Amino acid sequence: MFRDAITRIERIAGPDHPYTAILLEHLGEALFSLGQFGEATEVYGRIVDIRSRTFGPDHRSVAPALTRQGLGYIAISRNLDAVQALRRALAIWRVGDQPPTSELLLTLEGLVEVSETLGRIREAADYQLQVVVARAIDQGERGAVFADELEEYARLLRRAGEPGQADEMEDRAERARLALPRP
Repeated sequence: MFRDAITRIERIAGPDHPYTAILLEHLGEALFSLGQFGEATEVYGRIVDIRSRTFGPDHRSVAPALTRQGLGYIAISRNLDAVQALRRALAIWRVGDQPPTSELLLTLEGLVEVSETLGRIREAADYQLQVVVARAIDQGERGAVFADELEEYARLLRRAGEPGQADEMEDRAERARLALPRP
């Protein structure tokens, strides 16, 4: 259905129209959920191209497609391409107003994963710290979710050769887990 709709909108509005990109997003989501990561990555690349030409390469509408393209690259083991797409998305999110937390976290978590896969443990820890900060701003510094993020940060710090700081983060995670979440 999405492919048929895309064909129709391309005939009406053109292959590089923002409406085409909207339909491509739906196709990309469907392909991703079906595990067709290679094709999904190509679709997200097309969205990036359309929105970059239409709105500019640093427009906020480009960042979600870049993040998903990066996650697709991770899924097909194109890790260096993933780093490039995810870093570009993060650079876009860092400019202007506060981005949607869920989008920022998805980008950062992708960067943690790919950095760790590439053996860049210190870099993965730095991105995980940004996850911790974003989670704290969004949900507070209490509860299981925040504690899980701190424990992941501690694990990465330990792997990066910083056991003292890792112990501190594990203690902080324990305190966060015992505290009630904010109402």
